[in-house]
Amino acid sequence: MEKLEKHVQSLIVNLVKLAPSGVGLGVTVHSVLNTQWTQAMLLSFMTACSSIWIKFSGQFMEEAEKEAGKRGGGLAQWMFVVGDRTAIALKEKTLSAWRHFTSDFEDKYYERLTYICRNYETQGLDTDKYLNLQRVFVPLKISQKSLARISPNLIQNSSEELSKRQDIGQILVRMSNNYAFRRLAILGAPGSGKTTLLRYLTLAYISRQQRKLLNPNAPSFIPVLIYLRDVREEISSNPKMPLTKFIHRWIQGLQEINPLEPPKNWVANKLKRNQFLILLDGLDEIADETERRKVSQWVDFQMKEYPETALILSSRPLGYKNAKLRQDVTVLEVQPFSSAQVEQFIHNWYLETEILRHDSKNDEGVHEKAHQQAKDLIKRIRDNAPLATMAVNPLLLTMIATVHLRGSALPGKRVELYKEICQVLLEKLQRAKGITDTLTGSQKLSVLTPLAFTLMEDEERSFSLTPKIDQLLQERLKRLSSNTPASDEFLERMREVSGLLIAKEEGVYEFAHLSFQEYLASVEIKESNNETILTSAIETPKQLSWWAETIRLYCAQNDASSIIQAAYRSENIDTLSLAFDCLEEGLSVKPSVREALETRLIQGLESPNRDLFRVAAEVRLSQRLNQLFRIDEKIAIDTSYITCSEYQLFIDEQRQQENYYQPDHWGTYHFPSGTANKPITGIRATDAQAFHKWLSQRTGQHYRLPYVQEAQEHSIENPEIAAWSQKPKSTEYEMVGVSAKQWQQWQSALIDSLGDLIWQDFNHARARARALTLVRSRALALASALDLDLASALDLDLASALDLDLDDARARALDLDLDLARAFDLDLALDGALARERTRDQDLDFALDRDLDQDRDLDYVRAYLSIFLLTLEPLIETSEQHLKSQSQIFWDNKKTQQYNRDKNRLIQQLNAMTDAYLAFAIVHLRQENKLPAWESIRIVRDEKE
Repeated sequence: MEKLEKHVQSLIVNLVKLAPSGVGLGVTVHSVLNTQWTQAMLLSFMTACSSIWIKFSGQFMEEAEKEAGKRGGGLAQWMFVVGDRTAIALKEKTLSAWRHFTSDFEDKYYERLTYICRNYETQGLDTDKYLNLQRVFVPLKISQKSLARISPNLIQNSSEELSKRQDIGQILVRMSNNYAFRRLAILGAPGSGKTTLLRYLTLAYISRQQRKLLNPNAPSFIPVLIYLRDVREEISSNPKMPLTKFIHRWIQGLQEINPLEPPKNWVANKLKRNQFLILLDGLDEIADETERRKVSQWVDFQMKEYPETALILSSRPLGYKNAKLRQDVTVLEVQPFSSAQVEQFIHNWYLETEILRHDSKNDEGVHEKAHQQAKDLIKRIRDNAPLATMAVNPLLLTMIATVHLRGSALPGKRVELYKEICQVLLEKLQRAKGITDTLTGSQKLSVLTPLAFTLMEDEERSFSLTPKIDQLLQERLKRLSSNTPASDEFLERMREVSGLLIAKEEGVYEFAHLSFQEYLASVEIKESNNETILTSAIETPKQLSWWAETIRLYCAQNDASSIIQAAYRSENIDTLSLAFDCLEEGLSVKPSVREALETRLIQGLESPNRDLFRVAAEVRLSQRLNQLFRIDEKIAIDTSYITCSEYQLFIDEQRQQENYYQPDHWGTYHFPSGTANKPITGIRATDAQAFHKWLSQRTGQHYRLPYVQEAQEHSIENPEIAAWSQKPKSTEYEMVGVSAKQWQQWQSALIDSLGDLIWQDFNHARARARALTLVRSRALALASALDLDLASALDLDLASALDLDLDDARARALDLDLDLARAFDLDLALDGALARERTRDQDLDFALDRDLDQDRDLDYVRAYLSIFLLTLEPLIETSEQHLKSQSQIFWDNKKTQQYNRDKNRLIQQLNAMTDAYLAFAIVHLRQENKLPAWESIRIVRDEKE
């Protein structure tokens, strides 16, 4: 069969390859014989074109076979794939031929964009090689999120479920069929890959491979990639400039040599047909806030004029916050790399690097070398928690890889990473290449730091050799050597040799990445003891977005007390958030300042301002994760229970996805006032599991419940709270932490309370006997997720089947001289239920819908359950005595077996009812403050899994 399939495939391949030319040749000959000369000429041209297909089809069929292999299936699947690919290929080749014979402008335009986008920007980290962007790029994940929830931090965690994170190809597909995704604002922290993403998008479209590189269903667009900082002056001076004119002039300025001239009405026609994808990069890099707002308003104006045109704008969160777009825009956040993406990038980066280092050789030896290098770096990152935290940022990961390639020790803090990279670029790299220089790396740094600071002060990224800059450079250079180089010579050397500077155009420079400018400026502020400019920026919210990263980097090198003091008094959320960042990253902080900020933190945890609370709770959770007690090299456990404020972050984020995890005894979605720093209690086991899953996804590290032995060996001194735990490779849960004496006290208190509650519920149910149908329907609706057969367990027909109504059941129980304790055997039943309570997952016993917007009258359910708790036991004894009186049953094995099955079923129902009732009763007693909650959460970070 397999041979037959291969034979058929070979036949189809030859037909696909030769059929167009063969058919064309036959029809041409037929036309010549019939003296149809015009038709013959046209057909001969088409036949000649189809001969090109013979060469092209070989590669095409190879790709089709690979795609069929991915999809799986046999000959039929293979034929469908070939059909799909043939249609796509013919369409693309036809369009290409049409473009060639009509106008070559679009191809030339795409060629110009290729020059701009084809290289992976290494941010000046290595100027003697240019990596291919298409081969290094790892698709970024993006999630939809409100602006208030997007982090401005360079190193951040992902709080999104994997299922919620999408790549840009999926977003583009939604863009084509969902108007809400027609205009996007993609926000991300410094170095998160926003610009690289837009460059890759452009490259995918200009290579006409968007369906291969992005998504099989990606829409067709003509990309227009604009760096907003380059056009800000033009836009600011002409805020009503039509988009047609703007794009036309932008295309003309793409290249000075052989500049392009778009055909008449080309831009207007493409806009009219919604064929453009407008990519606007770096709104935040417009330093002046007034100018940034003008550019934002211009973008708003164009979106209003062209509502169907696809548009993507990128920015850092703080830069966008005060100049956000006013038209309908979907805000997306670039997600940090996952561990899998980190590894994929390292492998891609090292392979491309080794290929270039071996003169573009791409053989097994090069692949093996790259694999070994990548494997070593991945291991180092896995074994170093601070390094792993930094590696989720693409820019920092590129820096880490560069340092690793050069054989230098990998630093543990990001400010140390910047310092090491600068040393590599300014000195170590040149030394390794045998390049001599009159200035050391430290001397060059002393010239670049005041330059970076001046640019920050002037709110500029680009600069030219103005008299001011020339004077600044010369003053520093003359301090270093009598043989002072000219300023332009120094700048060119920094560009050509170190790569820390790049040339925007002839005579116009900028630092390779804004992050380098911010770091070097922070070094200058430290060296010149000019901290006041940072405290001034803190007190001026308009300047905060421009200076925030420099402030963080400064604090990482210096005592952060003054900065924190200036920030924590502010009511501005961004400023207060920055204070907490500086506390975490600061080299040192005075104890009094730390205490004052801690007080502010506690106030924030109890604040009704949801943004302020979120910032404070994030800080509290971050502090916990940084202070775990290390059991061994791979496992660390916390030394206190998760607090209400930390758990509230989880509740709030899950509610947005319509998942509800608040404790059952809470009457609202928020913890009670005054309990922010108290342990969270009343948590179901599956709630604890969900919390660990959420924490793992947002941090990129694996967190789990503690194992029973871990929780016992590293116990917390709080006998009134227990943590959900598990045994290794077990699906059962146990609570560890509460003393046996405390359990006995609670059990006694619970039984005392239940003695009254169960009769209260039973009488409540009897009083509503006329409405039992209503009670039953509501009870079933409210507890429909119980892990037992409600249809039978809560079915009144169970009683009527034995010819018993409620009063009759009670009378028979009394006839048997059974008081309440005997009829229900209260102590025994509750002992068993309490034992199960200590080890069970409540979700298996009852799974209430915790959406508080829905009707949750638990009294109905509890009252209904009480009926069966007070009737099932006497029913069991009554039926047992009745059946025993019929002695012949024990002479009939079949009847005996049936009797035992019925009895066991009733006992199982009794246990199930007791467990269910106990769960509802505990919730009620906790709401009445008659019983404490004890089930809490501890976390374990496990790097083995």
